[in-house]
Amino acid sequence: MALSAGRKLILAKIESTAGTAETAVAEDAILAIEPTLTPLVGGTVCRDLVRSYYGASEDLQVGSHQQIEFSVELAASGTAGTPPQLGKLLQACGMAETSTTGRVEYAPVSGQEKTLTVICNWDGQQHTLSGCRGTWKLTSGAQLIPRLRFTFLGKWNDPSSVTPVEGDYRAWRAPAPGSPSDTPTFELHGKSDLALSKLDLDYAVQTVHREVIGAANDVMITGRHPAGSIAFDAPTLSSFNAFTTARAGTTGALKLIHGGADSLDNAGKLIEINCPKVQFVDPRYRDEEGVLQIAAGLKLAPNTGNDEVKFTFR
Repeated sequence: MALSAGRKLILAKIESTAGTAETAVAEDAILAIEPTLTPLVGGTVCRDLVRSYYGASEDLQVGSHQQIEFSVELAASGTAGTPPQLGKLLQACGMAETSTTGRVEYAPVSGQEKTLTVICNWDGQQHTLSGCRGTWKLTSGAQLIPRLRFTFLGKWNDPSSVTPVEGDYRAWRAPAPGSPSDTPTFELHGKSDLALSKLDLDYAVQTVHREVIGAANDVMITGRHPAGSIAFDAPTLSSFNAFTTARAGTTGALKLIHGGADSLDNAGKLIEINCPKVQFVDPRYRDEEGVLQIAAGLKLAPNTGNDEVKFTFR
């Protein structure tokens, strides 16, 4: 009997001991979009044998590990002060979770990053990735569902046929697409009246799997270089000149609030993104449905350190 490509389950759980696989339950299910599992990543070394006859030499596998990619919708938990389901994914990308009254924040750290166990069960064929660390990319904009695309590297564990649990997705809230009502606040370099079409952010964490003699088999975060891209309706140059701003290397803050009107009526639904030191890269004109726009790359630099981009769920 053929296996189904449509029955897929992803579970993820923060590890109490980095690199040691956790046992996940139904509530750890990830409401994922377009998952891509690479069950065997690494390299090979050839034996390069010389014999009395022609023929290839065998390769030996080295540095075996795994990779999983998937997207999730960017939405809050629905209850102020309660972490969203995607919070554990952000932590494994080198962001610290801090809870205060009515809000949960995720900000960068530079060391001691959390690790995840990610379990992928493709119609009973189970692959367990332990010690996972990774990175994310945000896609958002007008009439788009905001999504985070995660990529994780994890340690090798032998796969096996296992009856999967039934995922419990009840804690995942439906998102709100970008719109004037659901994205009431967008500010960039002190301008709060720009008409935003598209905003993408790339946390750009560098992860590496290391398996060397005398050291632990580990997935490490070795750096990050956050960047992004943006498109907005072109204002008059007298009101905001993106070209002279880019040429001068000027930096400024970016702020976006999504999830509805910024009021207590929407407590538990709001997501705030803050980047304190944003620089324009190669701004240019473009045509979107006959409207003149400015498109540019973004570079997200730290201000006081470990603050290039922060998510606040409130």
